[in-house]
This record gives sequence, structure tokens and C-alpha cells, in this order.
Amino acid sequence: MTRIIFATLAIILSFTTLRAQSPTADKAEELHRQAEAVMEESPYAARALAADALANVKEATSPLAADIRSTLGNALLMTDDVDGAIREFGEAARIARICNDEKRLGSALTDAGVAYRLSGQLDSALSCYTQALAICERHEADNPGDLAHVLTSLAIFYYNQGRFDDAVPYIERAVGMADRSADSDEIIYARSSAGLMLFNTGRRDEGLAMVRGIIDYAVKVGKPRYTLKTLPTIINMHQALGQADSVDYYMAMGEKLLTEVPAESVEACGFMEEKMIVLNRRGDFAASNEVADRILRIKASPTPTHNLYLWKARNLEALHRSTDAVAAYERSIALLDSMRRSEIDTRMSEFAVQYDSASKEAAIARLEADRRLTWLVIVALVLALTLLVGAIVWTRRRAALRTLQAKLDGIDEERRRLAKELHDGVCNDLLGIGLMLQTQKADKESVVDMIEKTRSGVRHITHLLMPPQVGELRFETLIGSLLQQFAQVTPEIDYQLANDDNAAAELPAMMSHALYRVVQEYISNLIQHEKGLTFVRVEIADKQISITHDGEAIAAEGNNRTEKAAGIGRRTIAERLESVGATSESEANRFIIKL
Repeated sequence: MTRIIFATLAIILSFTTLRAQSPTADKAEELHRQAEAVMEESPYAARALAADALANVKEATSPLAADIRSTLGNALLMTDDVDGAIREFGEAARIARICNDEKRLGSALTDAGVAYRLSGQLDSALSCYTQALAICERHEADNPGDLAHVLTSLAIFYYNQGRFDDAVPYIERAVGMADRSADSDEIIYARSSAGLMLFNTGRRDEGLAMVRGIIDYAVKVGKPRYTLKTLPTIINMHQALGQADSVDYYMAMGEKLLTEVPAESVEACGFMEEKMIVLNRRGDFAASNEVADRILRIKASPTPTHNLYLWKARNLEALHRSTDAVAAYERSIALLDSMRRSEIDTRMSEFAVQYDSASKEAAIARLEADRRLTWLVIVALVLALTLLVGAIVWTRRRAALRTLQAKLDGIDEERRRLAKELHDGVCNDLLGIGLMLQTQKADKESVVDMIEKTRSGVRHITHLLMPPQVGELRFETLIGSLLQQFAQVTPEIDYQLANDDNAAAELPAMMSHALYRVVQEYISNLIQHEKGLTFVRVEIADKQISITHDGEAIAAEGNNRTEKAAGIGRRTIAERLESVGATSESEANRFIIKL
């Protein structure tokens, strides 16, 4: 912060000294040089210096005038005046054509393309980029940095349109040109953009490594604005990977960098906006609201004010501060409406100059109709938002009820199955033991065998009743233990388990419990309803669990109880899978669960 204050004082002294001089080319050059020097630390000061330099240029169509207009355009772009930037870049390109200076023309067209893209004028942006690329390719040997800049801009253009296959070749070539140029600004611009594109097109490790490396590089070469500008990108990457510690690390780095850049800069406000969103998603609504207020206190903040009030409303609603939340929502809508009214008023003023009285009346009528339409659109949006929130709440409640019903149905089915096993297995075995003991010729070894069989059956039922240790063991360990339990009861069947490294190791507790019960239910059904069963193999892979066996279905003809039991088991499995968002497929001797 001290460095920024001294830089501002130096700028003021420079103004005082230079204004005392006569208007000369030297004065314009000096002002332009200072504007470029302070661009990163204070874009508003650079904007003022460049405007003063332009006023002191003797020849309005000289190469110096083109350079000053390009610098002024970049300062306007950094302070969120996109329309002004388009105007200045256009003038720089016009002057470069008059001077027959292709290098300056290529640079101005590239900058104009960026400004057009940010304003949403995509056709104009692509036209500027195409012209700039043709010029920069002719001068590749002398100016690889300019070529890297236009290639990066083109890659971003295609990437934002969802044309990833077109974007990747441009960004890969841009990285090579930037490295060749040894220009730190172009290296950071190309590599940070490349890292984001690679990450979002499936090459996550490569993209993350590239962005992490460019942040280290920006710190090394002393580019705090570029470092801060790249932090939201890497924070989003670590959020997508679920790496909270890394998110905290880069958030802390950003807080330190905020003391080294102007608070009103695009980079500072962009980082704080990202922090506000991260805190909101973490459920720290109070802290998120404080960051939103912090941005609102910054004068000339480039962050759209209506967006900040919208996030404030969400935070306040989550904090159950309903009155404040409604006020924030109303403020956000009012700001949007004000922006719309300002556009309409501007157009009305333009029409007043361009048309006669009759034309003005017709034009004003159309604009008033636009204003009424704006209110109707706002009302419709509010109603739609209300309906959407209601639908989301209703859908979530229905899903919760379905999940609860599936659990209750599963519990009932497990109780019925265990009661049947107790009746058909343990009770019948005890009856047989009693009859044998009543006879005089009871064989001691046979009685002991029957008692051991009964004990195994009781132990198996006990294991089935016992809930799995979901929070303590990995999923494949739980399944392995389940197969061992089945093997003790049915030793004639070969139970096998295969799994990939780390596959399904970190499943949420609810999903792990549901999948455990599905595997248990399916294998129990196999044992009861399949004949000739000699092996069961469970394979755990990434996003998939499969159960393979060699049994043949027992015909259900004339046995309604067997058919009904099998149907209930299948329904229970389907409901459990649906409750955790999983699906299943059945083949001849294979059952597949897709996560």
C-alpha cells in the first residue's frame, strides 16, 4: 500500500512539472511513458496521463498518437469503460493504416478484438482477430510476442463459444510463441489461459500444473496484478477437485496481494468477488456478506453493483434475515431497471437530435413501450423465480420422501426375509434335533452336526442384522467381509472379489450403506432362487460395480411364493439404487450397478 501511495505522489508531481512546460512532442512522450509505467498499479492514473499526453501531441496521425491511443484504450478497458476502449483502439488502428505501420495495426486490432468480445460484439471481435493474425504471422520472426497475444485472444474467443477443438491448437501455439518472445506479460497471459482450457477439457492435472506454475512465475517476476488475476482460476480448479486446503491457501495469498494493488482495480475486485462466492458456497453466509459490503464500499468498482446486491440477498436469506434479503433483492432489480432506463434515455436524446418532431414522437412512443415492456419482463422474472424456488423445494421434499419410503420398504423386506430364514432354517433344525433326541437310537455325531449347522445359521442371520461399519471401513473391505459371511454359510459356492486401486474407496456414507445392502440382497436372492450356483464374483471399478455368477434361474411355475419373493427383492434393490442416484443393468448372468 505504501508503494502505491508513493507512486501516486510521483504521478501528481509529474503532472505539476509537465503542465508548466510548453506543449511539445517531448512532453507527450514523457506523459505516455509515465502512463505505461503506472498502468498496473493505478489504471485510473494511467488513464489521466494518457489523456493528457494525447492533448499534447502535435500530429494527430503520428505513430506516437497511435501508441498513446492504444495505451488509453487499455487503461479504459482496465477501468471497465469498454465502449471508450473500442473507440480508442479503433482510432489507433486508423492512424496505423495512415502511417502504413503494420506492427501497430496488428496490436491495435488485437486489442480491439478483446474489447469487442467483452462487449458481446462477437462478429466484430472475430473480424479484428482474423486481420491481426494475418498481420502478425507476416512479422512472426521479429515480433513473436504480438503473435502470441493474438493467438491467445483467438483461443479464448473460440473457447468461450464452446468450440474447444478449435481453441486448443491456437492456445498451444500461443504458449510456444510467448515462451519464444521471453515477454513476461505474454507468457503469463498465454499460459494462464492454456491452463484453464486444458483443465476444463479433461486434462486436469496438466492444466492445474500450468496455472500453478504461472502463478509462481508471476510472483517471481513481480507481477502482483497478474498473480491476483489468476487466483480465481486456480481456486475454481481446486474447488472442482474438492481440495479445500488448497482453496484456503490461495485465498490467503490473494488477501496478501490485495495490499499491493489498487482496491478499485479489476483484479482486486475480481478476486474479492470470487472470495464472496466461495464463502457463500461453503455456507459461511455472514463472511460472504461482509465481502460483498467491502466491494460495495469501493468507489468506481468494476464489479456490477446489481450482482453484488443479488449475492447479498442470497446470503441474507440464508441467514434468515428476510427483511434485509427482500431489500437487497429490490435494490438489485432497481439497479437493473435503472441501467435499462439509462439506456433508453440515452437513445431518446440521440433521437431528439437526429429526427424532426414527427419522427421524435414516434421514436419516444416506442421507447416508452420499451420501458413498459421492461417492467413486465421484471415482474415475469420475479414470478418465474418464485415458481422455480417453489418447484425446487417441492421436488426435494418428494425426493426425500421417496428415499425414506425406500428405506422403510427395505427394512420391512429384510425383516420378512429374516423371519422366513428363522422359520425355515433355525426352527426346522431345532425341531429335527428334538425329534432325534427323543429316539433311543439318536446318533451323537448327527446331533452335533445338526447343532453346528443351526449355530452357523443363527450366526449368519446375526451378521445380516448387524449394520455395516460404513464410517470406519472402505467400501471394498465391507464387501469382502460380506462375501466371507456368505462363504461360511454356503461353502460350496466360490465367492470372489476384484477391485481397481482407489475405486469406490471414498463413497459417501449414505451411498456406501445403500450399495452394501443392494449387493447383500442380490447375492441372497441368487442363493435362494438360482440352481447350479458354484461361484459369485463381485468386481468394483470406477463408477461401476458388477456381480457375475453361473447359476440358472429356478422355474417359478406353480410357486407363487417364490415368484413374489423374487419380485419384492428386485423392487427393493431398484428403490435403494434410486435413493442414491444409481442405476442398474441386467444381463444373462451379470448384474451391473452404475454410480
